[in-house]
Amino acid sequence: GCAVIRLGSIVRDRPGYHTVRYIYPPGFLSERSFPSYRQPGQTVVYSSEILDGGDAPIFTVTASDDSSNPVSAASPTEAWK
Repeated sequence: GCAVIRLGSIVRDRPGYHTVRYIYPPGFLSERSFPSYRQPGQTVVYSSEILDGGDAPIFTVTASDDSSNPVSAASPTEAWK
């Protein structure tokens, strides 16, 4: 499953932080378990966070067994690839 750790804050004055279908609150943090890409056969926790990137949010995914190498992208889909 997925656990929401922080809800973040809704940004109303910057259009990049919301669409008709989604809101992207900076500070949002969730965690879920997935297989490790570094240790085959092991399951690790992945953190997914939305950061304030100025005009648009930055989506970051960090594996607990590779925390020094987070993946950041302009969309949640790209961050999870």
